[in-house]
Amino acid sequence: CFLGWNVYQRNAISVINPEAVESLETILSSKNITCDFKLNNIEVKKYMKKININNENNIEEKFLPLSSIEKGTEYTGRNRELISLPSIIVKFIRETKVKDVNIKSISLGYYPEINQIDTGVLYGEATPAWLICLDNGSEYIYNAYLGYVAFLKA
Repeated sequence: CFLGWNVYQRNAISVINPEAVESLETILSSKNITCDFKLNNIEVKKYMKKININNENNIEEKFLPLSSIEKGTEYTGRNRELISLPSIIVKFIRETKVKDVNIKSISLGYYPEINQIDTGVLYGEATPAWLICLDNGSEYIYNAYLGYVAFLKA
């Protein structure tokens, strides 16, 4: 099932299954889109919670990679299902209509949207997000719950 969420566990890290990788590579090559990485090396998860953020200096709208999230971070709400990486890539291609580009990286993390943050107390939530970076400097951050573009740097 390509657009379904078929994942398997390898040392507690979820990866995209081989059939989905093959389908994605076919779609990407049809649009002359290349990648600087192997799709099956991207860490993916099926469910994630939001996280609480508390920033004593300045809260910025910026992508927080999973590797930057400290252990013991307070998570909020319930685990919610994420939109799969294959679905986000297909959505990205359909919405941007990009061709002849190179994808520098794709990663899963969190994104604090300013309109969701009480800047008076410098506290809020960050939502799981997919970050797609192109080699021309463009960045697309997709809300991983709902699939809309939360941030675009062209």
